[in-house]
Amino acid sequence: MNHATLRVWDEHACRRVHEASLRLLAGTGVDMKHERARELAAGSGAAVDGRRVRLPAELVEQALATAPRTWTLRPRGGESAPLELAPGNTYFGTGPDCLYVTDPRSGARRRAHASDVTAAAIVVDRLPNLDFAMSMGLPDDVANEIVDVAQFAAMLKGTRKPLVVSSPFGGASLYAMHEMATA
Repeated sequence: MNHATLRVWDEHACRRVHEASLRLLAGTGVDMKHERARELAAGSGAAVDGRRVRLPAELVEQALATAPRTWTLRPRGGESAPLELAPGNTYFGTGPDCLYVTDPRSGARRRAHASDVTAAAIVVDRLPNLDFAMSMGLPDDVANEIVDVAQFAAMLKGTRKPLVVSSPFGGASLYAMHEMATA
């Protein structure tokens, strides 16, 4: 099958960015908040000073060389096919976190609700050319402290296609979402 290719940088430019990234990771490092991740990094040869982790170029190159080149995302059931994340494959889905929606009944512009997130997920589930779902709305009718988990619950109600999620609150919310998905 033919496919379009967009090439912004040539090989030389990509190499320069990669080498600059290696210098930054080794010199400046990263602020790694997860204690177990810092322990694993130190055990692999990274220099750890508090939360600052400096990754030597060899460690980064080894990680890149051993990382899988493809990844399969399976739906939770239904009719959609698994997505094979691989070079050359392109998939389409919705976007995240719109603050406002147009009410389908009144036509009025209003803040998004959790029910709008579910409705958008239902539409995604039924459209064969959309491969994954994102929240499409930042619900105003749930507490800010749980908005990410509420979005996820609303999407789970509407689609079995792969979900793209994020959380401004860190790992605890993502663990809760994982538990919700596996249930």
